[in-house]
Amino acid sequence: MRVLAQQKKAILLDKKDWRILQEAVQNVRQPLSRIAQQCQLSRQSVEYRLQQMEKNQLLIGSRAVVNIRALGYSSYHVFLEVRTPEQEKELIKRALAAPFVNALLVYSGKFNLEISLMVKSNEEFLEYYHQLMEGIRVRDELILVLLQTLRNEVLPQRYFPFRKEKGKEENISLLTGKTSGIISGKISAKTVAKTSGKRVKVYLPDETDFKLLFLLSRDARRASNAAKIRTASFLGAVSSGS
Repeated sequence: MRVLAQQKKAILLDKKDWRILQEAVQNVRQPLSRIAQQCQLSRQSVEYRLQQMEKNQLLIGSRAVVNIRALGYSSYHVFLEVRTPEQEKELIKRALAAPFVNALLVYSGKFNLEISLMVKSNEEFLEYYHQLMEGIRVRDELILVLLQTLRNEVLPQRYFPFRKEKGKEENISLLTGKTSGIISGKISAKTVAKTSGKRVKVYLPDETDFKLLFLLSRDARRASNAAKIRTASFLGAVSSGS
């Protein structure tokens, strides 16, 4: 039986905090000076407020959104009901160490674990999955292949408070642009993958490209200096995340 932890008190934000948060969610890599300009605040004030959000764990990180299909990969999501807590811990330990696992979530319900494997084929999935699950007994499992992400927002705009501006009530708009189109430059590839009925050009990255992707996937804001390694033409939009 699992005991759910007591929820922490909600963090109280004023209008300036919400406005800064809006800008950060839209583009976390933009300079603080630009955020300050958009919010009509000083750069020091913006920096302090962002630091407070991080201190209170409202902002817990930021990552680039990478279109893995353009690299020839797919995500296989496995929902598991593991038999014992001991085996669940062992599976979590394995999943955290596995290079092919790109997501690991813990649930309270019928399925207590979700593991996402990033692979290039069904055969590769089966090989990695059997490697991961060796000796692990489960009551039930459900395997799904991610075909398309229709919506993925960190903080939907309806959760932002309304504000009054120039005599009328106005909602603070958030995330009005789509997060697709990550691969925006010229794609030099000979291989074409077929996914969900659509033909997708596969980008062939070199070692430097992978270094950039790795840095951005870990921390999109601090990795802005990674552009000094080389300007990667295939990187387009960058958004914040979970």
